[in-house]
Amino acid sequence: MTQSKRSLWIALTLIAAVAVFLAVRTKTAGGAGLGGEIWIDASAQPGGDGTKDHPLAALPDLTKGLTPGAVLHIRAGKPFVGDLVLMDLMGTAEKPIVIRGAGDGQVVLKG
Repeated sequence: MTQSKRSLWIALTLIAAVAVFLAVRTKTAGGAGLGGEIWIDASAQPGGDGTKDHPLAALPDLTKGLTPGAVLHIRAGKPFVGDLVLMDLMGTAEKPIVIRGAGDGQVVLKG
């Protein structure tokens, strides 16, 4: 396999993996985007589904898909490394989008 074919295969595999992840999160969140309670913990094992018992382990660029009424819980403790992109968040007065720290201590973002 040539280098360009291998690179294309890797890129397509990553795109498919992200699409499956977002489809599962959307289905479990019960809406067209990421809604409900979403938990992120830098010390969690990779592969979590975003629930309190199985939090996500990284700060992916998931905030673009947060829907009105979503609550993003970021666990205090181990620092997160990377970017948290906050763009196009559109809550409402009745259903605000809430991003809050969870647990003891401070949430630390290093990006």
